[in-house]
Amino acid sequence: GGLARLKKYADMFGLTDKSGVEITESSPHFSTSDIIRSAIGQGSHAYAPIQLARYVTTIANSGTCYDLTLVDKIKDINGKTILNNSAKVRNKVNVAQSTWQSVHNGMYRVVNGAQHGSIFAGMKKKFAGKTGTAQNRGHDHSVFMGFAPMNKPKIAIAVYVENGGWGATYGVPFGALLME
Repeated sequence: GGLARLKKYADMFGLTDKSGVEITESSPHFSTSDIIRSAIGQGSHAYAPIQLARYVTTIANSGTCYDLTLVDKIKDINGKTILNNSAKVRNKVNVAQSTWQSVHNGMYRVVNGAQHGSIFAGMKKKFAGKTGTAQNRGHDHSVFMGFAPMNKPKIAIAVYVENGGWGATYGVPFGALLME
């Protein structure tokens, strides 16, 4: 039913397997209950920040989902490349360019609107992002994902601040500093 359809799209964005980085990484957990809460990012989802960074990278570049790597290449002392380890394409998400543009514009408005605009004001590049809150008994976790520059993305980030409150409390300011 609904969860299976949602999982199909999560897989397209790389949220159903590990990101590919060469260090220990927890396996992602796609929600197994409550389609409505799961559709808005709640339910029983559990993702590492690197998996969220892969997700936002796919959005930023309009649909190319990569297996990530921490090491691009290794050269010997003479400058000869001994390992070329650039990220490999996992899959492509085929969506109309107008849809990608709408998502990018919406994410731009998130960080440049009235609520968060002052945090990003005065920065040299145009940024795009999305806040989130991972609900937790006691004190929520603050989440922010973003990319920059807006029109030709070079970086994508995911910030997760444990017990940091709703998404914008700490996630957005830390994300802004990292992207700057």
